Amino acid sequence: MTMTAVRVEESMMIVKERM
Repeated sequence: MTMTAVRVEESMMIVKERM
């Protein structure tokens, strides 16, 4: 996994928590 993929997954988790 690339660093970018990890960042995207982290962002998705944050977005799901906010919803």
